[in-house]
Amino acid sequence: MVAVGAHYGWWIAPVLLILATCTIIILVAWDKVAEKYHQVYLYAISMGFVLSTTMLGKY
Repeated sequence: MVAVGAHYGWWIAPVLLILATCTIIILVAWDKVAEKYHQVYLYAISMGFVLSTTMLGKY
């Protein structure tokens, strides 16, 4: 288990950092674009959720 964590640890941290950055950007930009693009955001978020759960379900 430790070996697996060490093997995959190099990409987990950058991915978490990117996700956190994207979340902050979306939250900051949300007020500016919510009126125009909230449907697009909701669609993208729901599709990402479906894809991630589908991928997790396969393993």
